[in-house]
Amino acid sequence: MPRPHLPAPKQLSFRHSLHHERHLMEQVDVPIVTVSSTFLEAFPRSEIRHHSQEIVLSRAHYSQAIACLIAAVRLSRTTWLVDPTNYVSAADWPKLLLTEKVAETLVRHDFLLQVRRLIENRARDKLPISGAIDDPLLYVTDRVTHPILSLHYETANLLVPTHKVLSVVTDPYIRPQYLIHAANPNLHFAVFDQATKKELISKTSADLTSKIYVTGPPVDPRIVDCRRSKRPTTLTTRPLRLGLTTGGTGTNKPEIEAILDSLAPRLTGRTATLQLLCYAGTHPDFKTMFINFARRHQVTIGAPHDAQAEFRLLSADHLMAANELLVDHLFPWADIVITKPSGDMAYESGSAGAGLLFLKPLGPWEEAIEERFTKLKIGQDIPDPHRFADQLIKLEQQNWPATAQTAALKLPSLYLHGATNIVKALLKMTKNFNN
Repeated sequence: MPRPHLPAPKQLSFRHSLHHERHLMEQVDVPIVTVSSTFLEAFPRSEIRHHSQEIVLSRAHYSQAIACLIAAVRLSRTTWLVDPTNYVSAADWPKLLLTEKVAETLVRHDFLLQVRRLIENRARDKLPISGAIDDPLLYVTDRVTHPILSLHYETANLLVPTHKVLSVVTDPYIRPQYLIHAANPNLHFAVFDQATKKELISKTSADLTSKIYVTGPPVDPRIVDCRRSKRPTTLTTRPLRLGLTTGGTGTNKPEIEAILDSLAPRLTGRTATLQLLCYAGTHPDFKTMFINFARRHQVTIGAPHDAQAEFRLLSADHLMAANELLVDHLFPWADIVITKPSGDMAYESGSAGAGLLFLKPLGPWEEAIEERFTKLKIGQDIPDPHRFADQLIKLEQQNWPATAQTAALKLPSLYLHGATNIVKALLKMTKNFNN
């Protein structure tokens, strides 16, 4: 029986919007939840009170949720996406600020990054945000009676006691947080590949035989479409197109700065031998770093839409806008993308038909991603960012960019259609639970 119509709790933010989203979530075929960021630009200014700034916790959990949203629309299904981060109370808002600041600080200092890697699996579910999103999440999903698609283990764990949930294991790696409610019949899993399925089964005594769908990673279908524009045979007839990217919390900054300095001579000669597109995301310090580099080396910063520019910068104040910049300008254009082996940028770049050069991984889940793309001959690591220009010359002499791009264009179907497969798995769950 549906739960009664109730107004949003008084302590929560944007109560009118939250109540509206509650009704949308109960009506659509594919209700989606994630934990990624705030979207303050989507709300009326008159309602923005204690929200001092946008909060970005993870681009991956946003872009993967959007991927499933787009896939559902292309399957002619109704869908809606909610991130409870937007609705936390004024009392809990400082918890979001602290969570974001801790994450950004840890990844910007080498010693602290090592500390983060040591405590990641033990402390990740103890961050302050864990208690902040409970009330808005449970309210907005309260009247949903069919399975919910969760792109973050935190939302899955909160919902499973009262809802049927398809939890997307977003990497080829099983964090212990996914296993907390493994035995609950309400919880099903969508996993990266058969190896991830085996790992998941091996880490719990629960019978998961009929509860796991092998779907592939959730990549935005619009990004997969970008592979149509890639032609490896053209790489020797023009400058190499190189993307240089950070992650949602601003990772790998010292490496990125070293790579920039290494590449400077190739951007400042009489005839540039490469084109560089730099992605700063929502991080002012990265934007400043890229601008200062351009000024220092007298490199003109082209407009985001100018595909012929030698140097471009993509940055935005909001994650939604930053994500669309990547979809519009990086993925259709890049031959090679420099990135950490993350669950968003690595999947997306490979699916878009680009080769990959890897910055240092953040933890074992990213090491697992790097291993897969290396075996597929799409990517390899960067041993010394300070000597990256020398590495790139050798790779070009070996025709590696074209070889990597060719391999990316031959990616197994599982890597390309994960978002669609995930939505279909949720619809199958809905049909099974209704019968």
